[in-house]
Amino acid sequence: MEFVLSFVASRKSDSWSLHKGVINYNIPGDVVQEVWVETDNIRAAKIKMDRSDCELGDVIGSLLDGVIEIRGCRYYFQKNADDFYDVKLDEAPGGVSSRQLHVHALTLIGGLQNEIINRPSFDWELRSHSEPYDGMIDLLQTVGIAITENTNASFEVRSPIVVAIDTRSMVRGSRADVKVRLVKGLDFGKAAVGYRILANGSLFSRGVWVAGHFKWEDEGNVCVGSGHFDVPPAALIQAFASYDGKAFHSWWIHDPDKSQNPRRAALEVYDPGLKILTGYLRGEGSDPGKDLEFAVSWLVWLLGFSPSHLGVNSKMKDAVDILVSSPEGNIALVECTTGVLKAGHKPSVLLGRAAAVRASLNATNNSHIKVYPIMVTTKLREEILPEIKEVMNSGVYVLTRDDLEALLIRTAIVNDANILLAEIEQVAESAANV
Repeated sequence: MEFVLSFVASRKSDSWSLHKGVINYNIPGDVVQEVWVETDNIRAAKIKMDRSDCELGDVIGSLLDGVIEIRGCRYYFQKNADDFYDVKLDEAPGGVSSRQLHVHALTLIGGLQNEIINRPSFDWELRSHSEPYDGMIDLLQTVGIAITENTNASFEVRSPIVVAIDTRSMVRGSRADVKVRLVKGLDFGKAAVGYRILANGSLFSRGVWVAGHFKWEDEGNVCVGSGHFDVPPAALIQAFASYDGKAFHSWWIHDPDKSQNPRRAALEVYDPGLKILTGYLRGEGSDPGKDLEFAVSWLVWLLGFSPSHLGVNSKMKDAVDILVSSPEGNIALVECTTGVLKAGHKPSVLLGRAAAVRASLNATNNSHIKVYPIMVTTKLREEILPEIKEVMNSGVYVLTRDDLEALLIRTAIVNDANILLAEIEQVAESAANV
């Protein structure tokens, strides 16, 4: 089974010292862009590996022995002061997007090392590379390693996603073409797809499509099952891919030419396929900061909220970017950023603004109204993982690009905005306990 190894190491005399490593099993069939960066004192990579390279058990065994070999070079994994490694097993933290993937993480934690992220000499080495990087933070984001203030050596192994709904699945008219991807070599007889079919804004049916409902064919390093099912016109399907009775992946399947959400149907007159909105949520606009504000206000409107985009007005410089109201009257203050969360003390500023709104509501006999300070970023959750927990522990909710894309999928149906706010609150409480 193929996995992706990401790591960063630095030279120590005549050897290499491993600082951070991650083994991640992608969704079956996903394409991985490999990266290998090397300077005089830094080496970092994101590479594909499979059983022909090594067994995962051998990797962990080597790490526990204090050394790992990667493409012919040995990297030393420093132990802690007591000459052993701490071990931590957690559900990999996620946001709204965690409702799509079920992943656990095993982390080996070694000894304290010299700080590498804030070392200027390393940044300048990377800036003189043949493919320049702005510094260590840029490099870590590129190879998929979370930026953290923890200077302990660590190596994280994430549980594999062995089965997933293929994103090529879609509804066309009254037929659903459903595809499911399974790691090659596994027994496809144990694969299944649970489903909820929604039509005309209500539940039509629910059930399970077992392996026999699909025709299975090899496709690269995965096995793809294809099934065709009769559904109501313009139906929306929430599908759950499982293997041997355990669910791994959730995905919404819909008709790309039709929507059950009248707000989306109206917006797609001006933004077919929501291509502009999707690009802005990824930070791809000509003015990424302002375009993100526009996109978030459109997105929350599609989800059933009532947004007021204050940040676009030059006379509202001291206001939050977007003020949002739910049908129940609860208020969300949304601050948007294309960078890291704590730049410019944004979380503390947002909390101050939320406190002012809270005081105003209390003074007008509206103390029953809830206030949600929310930060939205175009960064992926993996890129800012340690920062997310710190910000959420301060009382600010965080939505990353992963969460925005998960919410965008849900705009295909009419949503209960009150329930969405409750979900965000629940996810925040779970993340704070990780």
